[in-house]
Amino acid sequence: MLFVLNENPIVWAMALSKIEFVEGRYVKVGDRFDDAYDLLFEIARGGHRIALSNELWGNYARWRSRLQSHGIASIPHPLDVILGLWQGSNRVVHAPAPPETPLPPDFPDDDRYLAYLACATGATLVTEDPGVLDAATSGDWGFEAIPIAEALRRARLHA
Repeated sequence: MLFVLNENPIVWAMALSKIEFVEGRYVKVGDRFDDAYDLLFEIARGGHRIALSNELWGNYARWRSRLQSHGIASIPHPLDVILGLWQGSNRVVHAPAPPETPLPPDFPDDDRYLAYLACATGATLVTEDPGVLDAATSGDWGFEAIPIAEALRRARLHA
């Protein structure tokens, strides 16, 4: 399976604690920290792949710095797991920002690049953003969006 992981699963996996705000930005919705961490490691263990763009990797790295500056970090670090997948394997699909793909006008602007990445790579977008989940199910936009728990279930099922 090929996944695009929205920032939230990665932030939650990095934090492994119940954080709500970092630098004024809300970063927690629900209690899915364990699922987020487990998903990342299930992807690594199960031979699954992830899709990355420069923008998405940059966002992951910025969150890592933010969390570390607040004394919040997990061991082993989720970004180290992604780097491990990336080095010497074909388990990370790197795609530049794809050309514009028609998306519904109400699709959240800050997550359009994730939808484009999912379209360009054929990946399933993993997110907890209700706007993205609703928009993805409201029509055939060329990608599927699912919550973390469902991604974890599928990753375990197809290991």
